[in-house]
Amino acid sequence: MLTLDSGPATAKRVEPVLPFLKREPALHGIAIGVLLADESAYLAIATRGGEPVGVGLCNERKYLLSRSADPGAAALLAEDAARNLAALPGWMGPLPEIRDFNAACGNAGQLAMAMRIYVLDTAPVLPAVSGRCRPATSNDVDLLAAWHAAFGAEAHTGARGQDGDRARIDEAIAEGALRVWEDSGRVVSMAKSARGAPDSARVSLVYTPPELRRRGYASACVAALSTELLRAGRRYCYLYADLANPISNSIYRRIGYRAVADVEDWRPAQVPS
Repeated sequence: MLTLDSGPATAKRVEPVLPFLKREPALHGIAIGVLLADESAYLAIATRGGEPVGVGLCNERKYLLSRSADPGAAALLAEDAARNLAALPGWMGPLPEIRDFNAACGNAGQLAMAMRIYVLDTAPVLPAVSGRCRPATSNDVDLLAAWHAAFGAEAHTGARGQDGDRARIDEAIAEGALRVWEDSGRVVSMAKSARGAPDSARVSLVYTPPELRRRGYASACVAALSTELLRAGRRYCYLYADLANPISNSIYRRIGYRAVADVEDWRPAQVPS
């Protein structure tokens, strides 16, 4: 029968879960990164016969639902979340599991974004685009903070305010994670890397301002950053693409990324004023 264990993501609780999540490392890369770094996160594990068949993980930013190896796991995890977590900040998971989770929760949410996960594990195709990729520096902060705000507005990730956008850019630059594409001395696009599973990197924050799009800058920036990450020893790179944006999806496919899973990101329903 299905059973459930939940509580803080301590090392003892995390250890048996990691092999299950690593069966689909790109799909579960964000969750793996959280589990390896944050023992204060809430971890719920659905098991059958002592083996994990589904996982729910929640920190202050998101509830992350895993792929399920049992048709009842997502509903059991939803029941646990309703019982033990006062309010979810948002929740994300693969199809069809996220739909089962929502049904068990009474569909009390709004779809924020439907996305496709892409993976790259071989050298990407480098577009013939003028310019070069370089690390972002402190001289770029004002421009990139404004782009960060614009990216958030387009992606509906929620307003952080000027100080929050600047802090995120400062942090990414300090970590050496942010790259820009520069053409004729002008910064025209950006992309960021983040650790997922130990042998992978997630590419995110891919942004080009509207007036500079359709020139190949984003493709070139992502391809250059992905090349750098693979050469540095990452086994693969992965990213999330908004399914409502066919241009970005085609960009990633052209440089060599391949689709591996579809996921949905949900947020709490807005209460009418």
